[in-house]
Amino acid sequence: MQRTSPVVSLAAETRHPRGMDETTVWVLADAAAGNRRQAQALARAMGFSQTRAIECQLSPPWSWWAPRGARWLEPALPTEVVEGARISPPDIAIGCGRIAAAWTAWLRARHATFAVQVLDPRIDPSHWDVIVCPTHDRLEGPNVLSTLGSIHDFDPPTLAAQALARPDLVALPRPLTAVLVGGPTRAQRIDHAYVAALARQLEGWRDGGSLAVITSRRTPPDLHDALRALVDGSPGLAWFGPSDGPNPYPAVLGAADRIVVTPDSVNMASEACASGKPVYVFAAEPVAGKLALFQEALMAGRHALPMSLSPTEWKPVPLVELPAIAAQIRHRFESTRRRQ
Repeated sequence: MQRTSPVVSLAAETRHPRGMDETTVWVLADAAAGNRRQAQALARAMGFSQTRAIECQLSPPWSWWAPRGARWLEPALPTEVVEGARISPPDIAIGCGRIAAAWTAWLRARHATFAVQVLDPRIDPSHWDVIVCPTHDRLEGPNVLSTLGSIHDFDPPTLAAQALARPDLVALPRPLTAVLVGGPTRAQRIDHAYVAALARQLEGWRDGGSLAVITSRRTPPDLHDALRALVDGSPGLAWFGPSDGPNPYPAVLGAADRIVVTPDSVNMASEACASGKPVYVFAAEPVAGKLALFQEALMAGRHALPMSLSPTEWKPVPLVELPAIAAQIRHRFESTRRRQ
């Protein structure tokens, strides 16, 4: 069977002057932006100097099975990857998502690469050296590092710096309420009825401030007009994609006085809760499944509150998990290397 087309490089290989750590790192993710951001954030936080970012692709039938059958994956991989790994295999492979899990498991089995997988691969964890996944996935094992939410490199100082680069946001009337909108899932419908309920809730919060509405790639386009109407007639902004200009997402998190998030995205809620601002989750109906466990953990940790409560003065606990996770993985990698 023919191999897939060559991988797409997401970033040029990063090299630093000789004399620094020579550890080589491959950062692997599929085309999903959330997976890519998590893998890249972890690689940056681990602090190694030589990284190569690669977009993972697999054709059927391997894409149907992934990450199962990783040991026999070689016929499905681009020649450049197979030959590159044979000549100079990476010391560490960091992957996020199901397709990347097949690649990281193959690199470990074929080339003894130290394999780190972000998110539950849904097969035996022993195929990887470290797995990082949220507690609500209920995955346990000696090589599993659990987080409350997703990993990212947002924190209050980083987001504040982003806000300073957008004086137009800083100048908006206060309080500035950021509204982050995802897309429908089995756990929560994000539809016209949901947006109407959100509008009513926001109207009850109106106190002379402004709104910044930011959508994701998963937001149904037929909701854009209704979401834009939330801002019409009042100060603020609405961003639905590149046609609205550069993505202001990090700057909005840094500039906002309070943040409202839809309950469908662990990534979005985790990033919002890293801001140190009051975060409110708006659920038009009870949240189901694993997302319910995640929302309960956010509330229990004082990282967020339900939007059903009136806005109130409270001091949230910023959700910043990446530095500790990166330090633990680096320690495990260095311990493994010393034993070799």
